[in-house]
Amino acid sequence: MSLLLPLISLLLFLLMTFSEIFAAKSSAIAAPTSIISELDPISFDCIACHDGSMGPHIRFSLPSQKDLGMWGGGHIVSVSYAERAARISGLRPMNSLPPELVLYQGKITCVTCHGSDPHLTRMLVIDNLHSALCRSCHLK
Repeated sequence: MSLLLPLISLLLFLLMTFSEIFAAKSSAIAAPTSIISELDPISFDCIACHDGSMGPHIRFSLPSQKDLGMWGGGHIVSVSYAERAARISGLRPMNSLPPELVLYQGKITCVTCHGSDPHLTRMLVIDNLHSALCRSCHLK
């Protein structure tokens, strides 16, 4: 009998914890299918958690969508850097980008700026003091 009470308390604690996690996850706002289908696999992995369900909600933009509502407004992802640089003045040529900026199949992804494992290391691949990270691609 002396072990029964702590065991019941533990089970109740676990039940309450899992129910809170499930409620938070099920109430998260999922990205529309049209957005998900355009994401590169790297950015898709990031957004799978950073949609507010597990990690903080992030904002990003896709090349084909001007208005993403609550999803828009952040940096563009899933776009070819070379094609973008050819159409938009003010971007450095792809061959002059620092090696820290990794492109996935030539595309800008979340990890281009945040690194392949931002959870264990620093949040940006280049310190952004005086916009150094931004100026790695953008001339202005």
